[in-house]
Amino acid sequence: MIKGFFVLLVLIAGSRSFGDIVPPKTLNAVSDSSKVSFLAVGKPSFIKIKGEGKNVTGSVTVVNSLVNGSFKFPLKTLSTGIDMRDRHMKEKYLKVETYPMAELKLSEINLPKSWSLKNAELKDVAFKGTMTLHDKQSVVSGTFEMLKGANGMYNIKAVFPLKMTEYNIEIPVYAGIHVVDSIDVTVESALQ
Repeated sequence: MIKGFFVLLVLIAGSRSFGDIVPPKTLNAVSDSSKVSFLAVGKPSFIKIKGEGKNVTGSVTVVNSLVNGSFKFPLKTLSTGIDMRDRHMKEKYLKVETYPMAELKLSEINLPKSWSLKNAELKDVAFKGTMTLHDKQSVVSGTFEMLKGANGMYNIKAVFPLKMTEYNIEIPVYAGIHVVDSIDVTVESALQ
């Protein structure tokens, strides 16, 4: 039995020494320091629609050189700065009364072995995850960064394209102007 326990410890430790194993650390989103933004391009392409939402909740867990996490935000907070466009976006396309939340789940993001929370200078690392929107789930991929901030806090940013048709969202059309299917999404949050 002792021999089996020793073998298990060696397997868990892998190539790391016992002093290198760091317990998991969970960092929670600071809701009032978080946002989701998007950029949609119209046809013709000189039309650009920018929007922003707030009140992101969620967390990131760091285990040695792996990061994963999950973030949710209420779609009703999205705003483009034009009331009529916001009403159409929320009522006709996103149907926020029926589908009030969006969720991004980050899969395990492999970080360089030398990376640690102490320095936390991580930029443009590829990630894959899943996005749940309109009661549909689809795989997304993009870039992730995590930087050390002030007062023991961290700042994260995930950037990825999203295709509306993968979530059964009708392509917006107004006055003959169509929005292209793929929009750019950015999730940003302070973590503590």
